[in-house]
Amino acid sequence: MLCQNSAHSNGYFFGTQNLRCVTGSGRKSRSVPPTRFGLALSHRLVYYRNAVYELHPSGVHTRNSPNWEAARRCPVTWEASPAGTSTCSSQALTIYTNRYINIYDRYNVLTNNCHDFANRLSAYIFNSNCESSIRPR
Repeated sequence: MLCQNSAHSNGYFFGTQNLRCVTGSGRKSRSVPPTRFGLALSHRLVYYRNAVYELHPSGVHTRNSPNWEAARRCPVTWEASPAGTSTCSSQALTIYTNRYINIYDRYNVLTNNCHDFANRLSAYIFNSNCESSIRPR
């Protein structure tokens, strides 16, 4: 469900989807244990301020609808507690995600995958001065 958790109004959450389901290969699975390790066979997303942020080979995507196609087909498992809190605005995240590929290059399964994106986005929104310019690698 895509709605801000009222108990954690400034919280952001990590979520995962079964990688085989997201990529369309293999059998579909509905059970995805939460994990933050980059070697997990899962697709990692970040939820913050009623939006989901994710990196795909086609680029960075921001989802504002709870029923985007991949979420209907491949359920997201969200962590129960926020990874952290932030005061970053949605506008600041839009600027960050629009610049992301220019700074970190295109998707690469080994060096710039969805896990790397989620961890970098987490570090950015955790930073108390998130309105400032993006830090280079």
